[in-house]
Formats: sequence, structure tokens, C-alpha cells
Amino acid sequence: MTKLLLDTYALFELVEGTDKGRKVLARVKSASVVLVSALNLYELWYLTAEDHGEDAADVAVGSIKALAQVVPASEQVALVAARLKRAHSGKGIGAVDFVTAASAILSDAIVLSGDSHFREITESKVDFL
Repeated sequence: MTKLLLDTYALFELVEGTDKGRKVLARVKSASVVLVSALNLYELWYLTAEDHGEDAADVAVGSIKALAQVVPASEQVALVAARLKRAHSGKGIGAVDFVTAASAILSDAIVLSGDSHFREITESKVDFL
């Protein structure tokens, strides 16, 4: 059983229909469970809204929610993310990446990303695009 958690990098590739986005879609279709962190949806929405407007952001988030189950930003996720941040402080890794990794760890999922920051967070399993 393959559980995937899509990070924001993978979400943008998928929504924009790039070559990497087609790879993401193939992985989504072959996975038994597809997840996305609530904070990855947050990033997807605000960055899409900045570039293309709020209607486009709503469509992008809606399309992802049709493919993936949303992992809430719970207290447990927050505390695991905080421990990861403490373990990897000073490496320039953003808070959302730690929340993504924590969500994957707690869900026993593999993060699908092209973001090199995930090479530093060795506690989570990552497949790189």
C-alpha cells in the first residue's frame, strides 16, 4: 500500500500541467492513498492567488481536494513539526516543509516533492521528482 503526501512543489507542478506534473499525476493514480497537508493547500492558494487571482486559486485548491485527503494541522502535527525544526534549525527550511514532513511521518506516507529542503529532513520518507 503506497501512501503519498503531495507537497507544495508537487501541487504546483500538477496544477500547472508540467512534465513533472504528469509524473505527479501518474504517481497519484498508482497510490493507494493520496494526502495533502492543510498548510500545503494554504501555500497553493495564496501563491496562485498572487499570480492568477482568487478564482484561479479556488479552482486549484478544489482540484487538489478532489484527488487528495486533507491532513489537518493538528496539535500532534504541530508538535512533531516543532521537534523537526529544532533538530534541523539553521538550515533555512521553512515551517510549512516541517509541517509537511510531520504530516507524512504521522500518516506513514511518502512525501512527493522536488524541493531540496526535504533531503535534510531525514526523518521522513521522500520521493523526489
